Amino acid sequence: MFSKFFKLKPEKQQQIINAALKVFSRENYKQASTDEIVIEAGISKGALFHYFRSKKDLYLFLYDYVTKTLTDEYFSAVDLSERDILLRLQQMCLLKLSLLKKHADMMNFTLKAFFEEDVEVKDIINQKNKEILLKGYSNLLSNIDTSKLREDVDAQMALNIIRWTFEGYANKEQAALGHQPMDEELFGKWISEMNGYIEIIRKCLYKGGNEP
Repeated sequence: MFSKFFKLKPEKQQQIINAALKVFSRENYKQASTDEIVIEAGISKGALFHYFRSKKDLYLFLYDYVTKTLTDEYFSAVDLSERDILLRLQQMCLLKLSLLKKHADMMNFTLKAFFEEDVEVKDIINQKNKEILLKGYSNLLSNIDTSKLREDVDAQMALNIIRWTFEGYANKEQAALGHQPMDEELFGKWISEMNGYIEIIRKCLYKGGNEP
């Protein structure tokens, strides 16, 4: 479908991808301007639509490119030998936040896409998101040791509470950061806050959590 684009030299492909990413990470689908993209990429509008038939095609191509790049890097870094759900999710959350530092535009683009309301792309993105999440969590939340949880607590409900806590925290901080640069001080703050959540969850849901 994008054979003409893939015939370009890799550096030219990346130049166009970076330009589109810069614009789509800043604006929602409807407001994002292809005029801005071609100026940023240093190509003509005719050339852009020679490689991609429409703005929609470009947007969906970019979404697939970004999610593959991020998920490949993310999943390759997760240590699945850690069976404690708290420690594994802490690791996953830190990985996601570290990706903000390395791939800020990509992360902001995926966040905007997640909440995109334009009917031209909304349903397609939602379906893609469901497939990514289903595949991701089936791997990342497998082989969890629930023996450390209190016996009077439903294990699946406890796992949901823990997962939602870490997901919510990571998403909140990503949205708050926006395009601001991330420094070591902020990253240290995130780690400190997550450790605080871990301590509260451990006290509430783990065996002997309230013991001194």
